[in-house]
Amino acid sequence: MRQDIMLSRLILLSALCMATSASLGNAQCNATHSNETGSCSLTTERTSNQTLASCDLNNLKNFSSLILNAVDDTTHHLQCISNSPASFPQEKLHMLQNELGKIIASTLNVVVNLGVSSIEDIADSFGALQTLTTENVQNMKFVQSWICVRLIPVLPFITTEFISNMSKINFSCVSYQTIVKTLSQQVNLINGTSKSSIYTQFIQPFLSRQLSDPACLSNIISSTEWLEKNFGEFSFYATLKDLQTLNGNFSSVSNL
Repeated sequence: MRQDIMLSRLILLSALCMATSASLGNAQCNATHSNETGSCSLTTERTSNQTLASCDLNNLKNFSSLILNAVDDTTHHLQCISNSPASFPQEKLHMLQNELGKIIASTLNVVVNLGVSSIEDIADSFGALQTLTTENVQNMKFVQSWICVRLIPVLPFITTEFISNMSKINFSCVSYQTIVKTLSQQVNLINGTSKSSIYTQFIQPFLSRQLSDPACLSNIISSTEWLEKNFGEFSFYATLKDLQTLNGNFSSVSNL
């Protein structure tokens, strides 16, 4: 029964995606088919009664919000299923989360390429950080889902401000280390400036906080392990002085 409900929600997502496409079609932008190539291309020719106002991209903002809300609802439903007594294969859960993330990524690309939102505004306007609360950031299952569905899709568009705001979230060290691992794995999605900002505006401030387990040293057995788990691919940007300030027992010899 629950899987049927989830399928219905996924169908809703598909319907919303098609509605977005339909809204573009209703905006008087004609589609033509080439018999030679079998491809479909959009023409920019206007009919005699067409005006610029007929292609109102604010409609796309509304549809993208609907898609985002539907993804959030489906993600929440997946969380409920995964927390229920009935077993749900983790492989299927991760697959569905990745598919939901692809829907977000595709929506972001459409919105940016049509000029509805600028690259600088897209990460904030899609509210990835606004979905985090004091409670759910301590829930590892939620954080893993958030990374797949909300964080990875916005990585090509993240700004220094977004990265800085992420450092202010009270993630547990395990959640933080999972985020660093993901950022390292997806580093090719991140532009050069943002890569250095991830260290200066996220990693360094987060590890410098004076809360429980500062520098995330618990259950760490070596400097190499601490560096790998807490810095990942971004250790390149840290100086030896930075590392020794954060971790008084840091040994550079063990990392040679």
